[in-house]
Formats: sequence, structure tokens, C-alpha cells
Amino acid sequence: DKQPFEQRAAKLKEKYEK
Repeated sequence: DKQPFEQRAAKLKEKYEK
């Protein structure tokens, strides 16, 4: 992916949001 950081951030955000 062009921005792997964004994808990882989205996964972390989902974990924190839950």
C-alpha cells in the first residue's frame, strides 16, 4: 500500500474505539 501507516492506524483506532 502507499500508506501502510494509515491502514495500521485504522486497525489501532478500531481496537481503541471498542
